[in-house]
Amino acid sequence: MSQQHRIRRINTEVGKDKKITVELNQDFDLMEILSLKFSQTQAYTSFCADYGVVCGRITVNNGLGVPNARVSIFVPLKDEHVDDPVISALYPYTQVSDKNEAGYRYNLLPSRRQHGGHTPTGTFFDQQDILTREEVLEVFETYYSYTVKTNSSGDIMIWGVPLGSQTMHVDVDLSDIGCFSQRPYDFIRKGKGVDDFKNKYTFKSSIDLVDLPQIVSFNKTIDVYPFWGNEDFCDAAITRTDFDLATVGVKIQPKAFLIGGIFTDTERNSVKRNCTPTKKMGRKCDMVTKSANIEALRYTPRKDTNNRPVIEYLDIMEDVPDDGAFVVPLEMNMDYLFTNEFGENEITNDPNKGVPTSACYRLRMNITGDGPDRDSLNADFLVPNIREFGTSGQTTGWVIDDKSYAFDTQWSGYPTNAISLMTNNVNGEYYPQDYFYRFNYNKVYTVSSFHNHFISTDALARAAIIAGGVLLGGVTGAALIALAPAANTHLANINEAHPPREEDCGDKLTPPTNFGKKNYTFTLLIADILLIVDFVFKWVTLMFLNLAVII
Repeated sequence: MSQQHRIRRINTEVGKDKKITVELNQDFDLMEILSLKFSQTQAYTSFCADYGVVCGRITVNNGLGVPNARVSIFVPLKDEHVDDPVISALYPYTQVSDKNEAGYRYNLLPSRRQHGGHTPTGTFFDQQDILTREEVLEVFETYYSYTVKTNSSGDIMIWGVPLGSQTMHVDVDLSDIGCFSQRPYDFIRKGKGVDDFKNKYTFKSSIDLVDLPQIVSFNKTIDVYPFWGNEDFCDAAITRTDFDLATVGVKIQPKAFLIGGIFTDTERNSVKRNCTPTKKMGRKCDMVTKSANIEALRYTPRKDTNNRPVIEYLDIMEDVPDDGAFVVPLEMNMDYLFTNEFGENEITNDPNKGVPTSACYRLRMNITGDGPDRDSLNADFLVPNIREFGTSGQTTGWVIDDKSYAFDTQWSGYPTNAISLMTNNVNGEYYPQDYFYRFNYNKVYTVSSFHNHFISTDALARAAIIAGGVLLGGVTGAALIALAPAANTHLANINEAHPPREEDCGDKLTPPTNFGKKNYTFTLLIADILLIVDFVFKWVTLMFLNLAVII
């Protein structure tokens, strides 16, 4: 009968170093600890062990396992290799702080690029070096026998470690840890100087690893116990050592990014006080960019007395410059990902445990600067703001609820009919359908394209007043609002996004569009008439030929 043993949390606690002893007979088949397993044949290779087994987990943010961290038990340069010019040149380290001839200290960082966002800055051999150079193979087998990388759960297990006090060395390249790998702009936004990096997207390489913000290294002294046979014949001892990168100042704060641009009409084409637009509103060549301030609201993991997420105001410290273009980083603050005892990733809303992976935001962009004239107003844009709520009656018509344009931290500030949309929940996670939007980490978002529609003059005027200055004629991302008169209605869209070549301006980019209606000119009318005549002529000819064949 198969015997499978698991060292559970009652014996271990993630984050605390300890000696773990269990009752273990030699007829067991499999032992498990954390996300790691080993069999009876791996354990009992001799009658009594004179070595130890080191296992543990490297985490970040107090709970999420860090993959691809390099870990080794340091082995000093042996006496027989001190005078060997080849071996001592490849491995000159008698202490973990020693440096080689090139100035690199002892490290486990790869010497070759691992992926597009990685900058090689170490001296560790790769498989090609080991397989093609005998001297490298000898160094690897002699001095790196106790070197491993953490698995996807952040766990390590090192077999055959010499007993007693040993130095464990860890190197973590934060640009090479999987889906939460960091980029230079992550460090720049935390206060690092631009000169510390090659550019906003590329790290520097240096022989002085201490100066590289993406490299985290530390040494830890551990006591390695015999794997078995130390006290009673059937006792097994595992040396457990964990480490959280928070103790060296590392915190992973994933972000999503909102991109777009703000532009509006010039003075001559702006909406007047009576909300009457001009015919030339929304033309590409008459557009000007605008600067803006950005405000943000977001859900928090906390719940109010009605079991709804508490809304907080967030000063994101981001402004739109005069060129109108913006890239807004939105920090995640919900659905924290952590690694459980079994090495599986789970979601929690405990803000003190794990890495946040989502957030629900509502943004307001306040266009700055003077308007076209002293009597005009600049626009405030709400992202998202999909529906208008109100009441209708035979005498009053459609009356818009002031709360339709709420930007409030209190749920009472929003339309009652919108609460169910805002709290839409799928498997315990919020997916708001209006007023707030769910963002996921490492994703890039932009405001969706604006499709034109007709609204009445009266409704437009009321909307402008209630919105408190959403006076139409501006754009956020690709969502521009412009007006063109059509009887007693106003057409909201971008007009002349693609003007004729002879009228086009070369100093302005064409706004992004995915829907359009061509201006209908007299030339197009003549072309349509000719096409109809051509169709009728061909149809009559075809019918005549068919009849002739039948006869």
